[in-house]
Amino acid sequence: MLEDKFKKKGVYVILFGRQLIGVRVQIFLIAGIMRMDIVKFLWANAITVTLRIAVMGSIGYAGGHSLEQIGIDVSRITYVVTFLLISSFIGYFLFRYIRGKRKH
Repeated sequence: MLEDKFKKKGVYVILFGRQLIGVRVQIFLIAGIMRMDIVKFLWANAITVTLRIAVMGSIGYAGGHSLEQIGIDVSRITYVVTFLLISSFIGYFLFRYIRGKRKH
């Protein structure tokens, strides 16, 4: 039942599954176990690789122009997160200290 569905829609499974991180390897294993036609597999894989490279290259190209701004934003976020973590620790220990004094 599942094998029949994969034989009919296996190309679509590869086209979609290749885009999902963590599923790629399993898709290739399933294609091999189900004895998918090698030509269909190679075509589906070639299409997904081409699309993936185009998308990732475009994202890198667009992000490369604003790399300096990204660095500034990351440093600001780092300061805010550090401040929040330190404040949380201080608040936690103050809470425990005050709560301990009340019990005595």
